[in-house]
Parts: sequence; structure tokens; C-alpha cells
Amino acid sequence: NKDKAKQQWINEVKRTDSWEEGVEPDFSPQNVTQPKEIPEELAKYYRMLFREKVTQRTEARRLLSRMTEERKSGKGLSRASREEMDAPISEDEIYSVMETLPVGKQAGPDRIPNIVFRMLPKLL
Repeated sequence: NKDKAKQQWINEVKRTDSWEEGVEPDFSPQNVTQPKEIPEELAKYYRMLFREKVTQRTEARRLLSRMTEERKSGKGLSRASREEMDAPISEDEIYSVMETLPVGKQAGPDRIPNIVFRMLPKLL
């Protein structure tokens, strides 16, 4: 079916002058439909998403200080919890998460629906 095949591609995206972290974009009234322009519009979003973030040193120091105090007072993570969190993620853990992903949700930017991830461990 040709209509279903078309749904696998991004045929149109909204245009915006810029993407800013934490700011709702101001979209242009005209969407981008030209195949050569669509990747550039998507690239704007991904450049914002993955660009180096500015760290607020004062806030970072406050957080680290708080974590240190909690660890000293016994309120922080236990040694066992820290070791478990620092351990490599196993294939079994990945498969377990994949098998419990909710279905019927909108696919993310990769456009792969969760049902594919849920079925994948059964196929491997």
C-alpha cells in the first residue's frame, strides 16, 4: 500500500528561526515540505539538543556539597546502591526494559514504535 509506505518518511516539518533550550519555539506559518530542506530544519533542533550546556558553577557546587553532606550523615546512597548503579548495564536489564515499554504511544524522533522494541528480544 503506497499510503502506508509514505508514512515511514518525514514529509513535512514545522519551520522555526531558532531553537532555544527551555523556550517554546516560534513556528513559521509555513511548514517545510521540500526534501532537501527537511534535514536542515531537523538539524536545528538536534544542534540545540546536543550542544554543550552551560553549567552554573554555583549551583553545581551547592549540589555537590549537599551530596557530600548527605553521604557523611548516612542519608546518601548506600555503598551497595552506588556499586549497583556504577555497574555496567547487562543485556538482561536492557531486554527487561524493552519488553515492558508501553505500546500505543507516539514514536520518538527515530520513528520506531515501542512495539518493535518489545518484540525484538523475542526475535534475538
